[in-house]
Amino acid sequence: MTKKFEKYFRLFLAFYQTIGGLIGIYFAFSMGLRSYFSHFIIHTIVLFLFVFSVYCGLILFKNKVINYKPTLINQYFQSIKILILGYGYEYYTGFICRIGFTDTPDIKLFFETKLVYSTRAFVYSNDVNYEISLIINIIPVILILLIYKIQTLKLIKI
Repeated sequence: MTKKFEKYFRLFLAFYQTIGGLIGIYFAFSMGLRSYFSHFIIHTIVLFLFVFSVYCGLILFKNKVINYKPTLINQYFQSIKILILGYGYEYYTGFICRIGFTDTPDIKLFFETKLVYSTRAFVYSNDVNYEISLIINIIPVILILLIYKIQTLKLIKI
């Protein structure tokens, strides 16, 4: 890996985070005020996560090779989905490639890819729900591993 790879990787990551965050902000505001105010705290946290994603992308666009720490935090937030008995956490922007398991009525292992956005960070179901799921988003995990690999080659500082 060379400095040129780091530059293109940084620009890709900046674009990915910025566009994903902007799409998320758009859809978060398009939900309507009634929905927003009914779950004000949750929607505020979701909006913060999307704004943080845009912030991380803009830092990388400014050629800040020493500012990968916010990007790592953003990718950690997007790497896992947990759902236990109707309550859970999920947050993602852009392209997802997930692998995981769920136990709705039977234990199922699955692999899924799609281009999506998330308008929520916390999941709550009013229905009686005994589902337990653990899902890993592979894209952020790969990005995290690449950032650490580039850092070990002394091309960036975290």
